[in-house]
Amino acid sequence: MIFFDKHFISSKEYAYLKKFKKKICLTSPDLLGFKIGLVKKYIKHLNKNKIKVDMVCAKKKNINIWKKFYKF
Repeated sequence: MIFFDKHFISSKEYAYLKKFKKKICLTSPDLLGFKIGLVKKYIKHLNKNKIKVDMVCAKKKNINIWKKFYKF
């Protein structure tokens, strides 16, 4: 599954991918031209739904936001 819009990975999609032992790499909204506010909203969604991803692709200057706020 590949999404390049405001779609956040759902718990159902996450469970499906993990069921088949797939690695999950997310594209941070900042790479798609969205503001930092959406990055923080995305991180909050991931934390709230206990979604643990394997990798995040983000702009170098925004990696610290992921390190600071993403719990997994």
